[in-house]
Amino acid sequence: MHNRTLSKYWLLFEYEIKQLTSYRMDAVMTIVTTLLYPLALVIMWTAVYTFGGYDSISGFSLNGLIAYLFILSAINTLVWSSEIAWMIQWDVKTGDIAMFLTRPVSYIKGMVVDSLSETLFYFTVAGIPLIAIVILVTGMHVTLYTILLFAIAISLTFLIGALMSTILGALSAFITDISGIISTYSWAVALVGGGVFPLSMFPSSVQGILLALPFQFLFYVPDGIITGNISLAMAWGTLALGIVWAGILTVIAVLLWGSAKKRLDAVGV
Repeated sequence: MHNRTLSKYWLLFEYEIKQLTSYRMDAVMTIVTTLLYPLALVIMWTAVYTFGGYDSISGFSLNGLIAYLFILSAINTLVWSSEIAWMIQWDVKTGDIAMFLTRPVSYIKGMVVDSLSETLFYFTVAGIPLIAIVILVTGMHVTLYTILLFAIAISLTFLIGALMSTILGALSAFITDISGIISTYSWAVALVGGGVFPLSMFPSSVQGILLALPFQFLFYVPDGIITGNISLAMAWGTLALGIVWAGILTVIAVLLWGSAKKRLDAVGV
């Protein structure tokens, strides 16, 4: 039974990958966007460093910050899991969720598999090449050990992102329209998770709070590990915190989605 269940999700994963590979223009546009996104930030920060006369800000030279921003753009291809909340909201709003909940495949697990297929595809065609280019151009010292830690970090990036997105999506069973909540969440998480600039640029008192929260694992932690801004000695402790947060968010997501399903059944969706 367990093997048959896994095979269903594997077939779903294969189907999604085939769908993605058939839309080559989408892949090309993703690559272009991945390259263009950090350029705007690079121009802005270059102006800040140049006109402000700074050699470094919070320990970041201009070149170091540029490397951070380009790696950040590559990592951003991993955060497709935020689409889960939008998809759940759409299915609840249209009533399609009633059909999906009767299928033999778990609705939420199916969403995660769908998101994972997109994540792996776009990270492979856009994220990994960009990271490789940054490493070669900047001459960053990256060892197999660094790559191992980075692989664990980006796994947490996807998992924590998917869990938080599921929690947001579950709110659509109780709130008519959560579009504003999702949009606000996306912008806020980018800011407090290191998706706009490194968390080390915040005042130390604010850093202490942000480094205790799960949002850092979406951007700052994987970026910091590969660029060396998080020391390898500190990395394991940081990743352990991420695993703890993944466990906490899993419990919250399971409980909230259980309540959401009961709510949807009660209102006849």
